[in-house]
Amino acid sequence: MATAIIGGISMVLASAFTAWATAMGSIANIKTEVVQVTERENNHYAEVQKRLDEISRKLDQAPWARNSSIAQ
Repeated sequence: MATAIIGGISMVLASAFTAWATAMGSIANIKTEVVQVTERENNHYAEVQKRLDEISRKLDQAPWARNSSIAQ
């Protein structure tokens, strides 16, 4: 009887540990994916910002931007 109880408790603990280890692995994979997506989006934002700055600079250099009577 004691052997069955000890065996049952051991099986429950082993099962809980396995579930915990699996969950930790899944969480690590999710964190890695989130970091990759964040980095990709930050790079995208930097590229868009760079292009907007270029467009703004070109608009400021346009002939109509220099004529104050037209601009205002």
